[in-house]
Amino acid sequence: MRKKYIVMSILALIAIVMLSGCMESSVAIGKNEVLLSMNLSNILNKNIVSNNIKGKSICKDTDSSAEYYIEYEAITKDNQIHYLAVESTDVSLTLKRGEIYVIGVAHKGSDGIRTIGFIGESDLGITCIPVSEDASSVIDFGKLIEKDVDGKIILNPDVSSDKFASMLGYSKDLLQIIGKADVTFKNMFNPDINRNGVFDKDENLRWHITAAYDFNYNNNEEPTKNSLQYVLWMNTDYPQNAYGEGFWVNANGTTFNHRTDIATLTNLDNGKHTRPTWVCVEMSTDYQWYFNSEGDGNYRLDVKGKDTNKTYSFYFDNLKFFRPDKDFEGLVYPYYQSTAYSDGKVKSISWHWYIMTQEGKEDVSSDIVKMLSDKLNGVDMYFYFSNKDQFDNCIDEYDSFTLFIPQNHDIDIYQNQNVSLEDKDLWVQTNPWDVASGRGDYRMIGENDLAFHYNYHYLNKPSNFSTDSVAATVTKDNIVGKWYNLKYHSENYSLNIDDFIINRNNLSFPSNKPAYIEINGNGTFSAYWEFNNKDYSLYATGTYEVLDGSVIKLAESEQYGGKVFYLYTRIHDGYFESMYSTNNSHSSINRDSSDYMIYSKFK
Repeated sequence: MRKKYIVMSILALIAIVMLSGCMESSVAIGKNEVLLSMNLSNILNKNIVSNNIKGKSICKDTDSSAEYYIEYEAITKDNQIHYLAVESTDVSLTLKRGEIYVIGVAHKGSDGIRTIGFIGESDLGITCIPVSEDASSVIDFGKLIEKDVDGKIILNPDVSSDKFASMLGYSKDLLQIIGKADVTFKNMFNPDINRNGVFDKDENLRWHITAAYDFNYNNNEEPTKNSLQYVLWMNTDYPQNAYGEGFWVNANGTTFNHRTDIATLTNLDNGKHTRPTWVCVEMSTDYQWYFNSEGDGNYRLDVKGKDTNKTYSFYFDNLKFFRPDKDFEGLVYPYYQSTAYSDGKVKSISWHWYIMTQEGKEDVSSDIVKMLSDKLNGVDMYFYFSNKDQFDNCIDEYDSFTLFIPQNHDIDIYQNQNVSLEDKDLWVQTNPWDVASGRGDYRMIGENDLAFHYNYHYLNKPSNFSTDSVAATVTKDNIVGKWYNLKYHSENYSLNIDDFIINRNNLSFPSNKPAYIEINGNGTFSAYWEFNNKDYSLYATGTYEVLDGSVIKLAESEQYGGKVFYLYTRIHDGYFESMYSTNNSHSSINRDSSDYMIYSKFK
C-alpha cells in the first residue's frame, strides 16, 4: 500500500511539472505575478474548430500541429513574443506586475499563421493589458467576445470596463491614456511573415520594424513632422540558409550602389508602393530597409536575391503608426530647450513632457512617461553635441559628435528637468545640421525612435567671458584670425538660405551683425552672415587697418557698397568686444548699446 502511495505521489508530481511547463505558475504564483484567465470558446468556435480543443486543459509550448495559439509579449520588458499552442477553450497565463502586455490569438490556416485579434477593452479604447503593482492576484476575463472597432478586432472580456480597470489596478482614465498611446505596440505580432505555416522564430527568421520620426517643434511646443520612415530589419543569415543567397543592398563594406529597384514596399489596402531610400547591412548581422511612410495598413515587402534576382516576399498585417492627420494623437514626447553661449559651449538642456491629443498637447505625469518609455536598451533619451576638439575641427570632421545620455549621470529623465551642463565639455554640433539647432532623441515603447530638432537659445556672451578681464591693446598680430558669434548666426539664419541668393538686402548691417569674420594678415577681411553655409552668406569683403591701438577701421570693397565703419575694440583672451560707428565716435564699451558686438576666436 505504501508503494502505491509513493507511485501516486510521483505521478501527481509529474502532472504538476507538466502543467507548469505550459503555464509557469499553474499551481502557485509569486508575489510579483498575477494569474490571467479567460475563455476562448466564442473566438475559436467562430473559426474552424480544432480537434485539439477538448476537455479543460491549459496551453503548451509551440506545437506545429496546433491550430490556435496564444501570443503575448511584455513590451516594457523583454522585447520577445512568446507563443503557446491552445489545447482548451480555457486559457491561463502568468504575468508580471508592473509590465504592459500585448496578448493576441493567432490561427494557423492555408495562408500561414496570422493574428486574428488582440485582448483589450473596447469601451476604453485599449488593446493591451497593463498590469499594475496593485493588480488583483487573479484576473478573470471570463468569456472573450470578438468586437470589430474601426477595423480592429478586439477580444473583449466579459466584464464591465469598471471591473476590467479594477482588476488591473489602474484607473479608467489612465487606461484610456495608455490606449491612445497604444498605436505601434502590435506591429511585431506577425508570427509568420513568409506565410509558410512555420513560426518565424522556429526557422531562425528574426525581424522587427522601427518607426523613425524626425520632428521640429511649432510655436505651440508641439511636434511637426519632417519625415517618417519605416525601418525594417532582418537577420542576414536567414536568406542564406533558406534561399542559398543574400539580398541586394546599397551598402555593405565595399559594396555600394544607388539602385532603388532592389526592394519594394506595397500597401495592400490602397495599392500604393514605394522604393527604399536606402538598404544596408548593419553590424554585419542585419539587413535594414528604409522606406518613406505610406500610412497604416497591410503591407508586403518584396526583396531581390543578389545572385538570382529572384523576388522574395514577406507580409505584415495591420501596421499602425502615429499619424500627422490625427495630430499624432497618443504620442508621448519631450519638449526640448537648450541654452548655449555665443562661442558654442552648451550651458543647459531642459525638457517638459507632453502627450498629444486631437485638441493639442497636454501635460503628462512622470509615471505614464516612465511606463511608456523604451527601457529595453537602458537608454531612453540622448542628445547630440560636440566636444571642444570636434567643434574646432567641424569643417574637417563631418557628422562628428558626442552623445550626452542623462541616465548615465543619474538624472531622472521621466521628470521635467532643467539640467546644467556648465561642467561638461559639450558644444553645439556643427554637422550635419546647422548650429542654430540641436537634436535630442527619445525612444517610446512600440519601436518608436523619435528625433527632435530644437533651436538653441544663444546668450550674447562666450563661455569664457569675464567682467574682470583686462583688455589688451589691439594690434595687427592679435586681431588676425577667424572670429564668430553664434547668437548672430541664429538670428540671421531665421531667414531662408534662398533669400541670400536672391536678395542679400534682407539682412543689413548694423541691424544684423555678421556671424563670422575672417581678418587676414594681408590687411583684408571677409564677413559672413552665417557660421555655416559660407558659400551662400558672404556679406562683404574689404580692407582694414588698426588705428591707435583701440580702433579697427574697415572699408568695404565697392562691390559690397564701399561703406567705411569703425570698431572701437578691446581684445581679451579668446574674444574681443567692439562698439560700431560710422564716424569713430566711441571711446568705451557699452554692453547695453545696440552698437555693441562681441566675437570669439575660432580655434
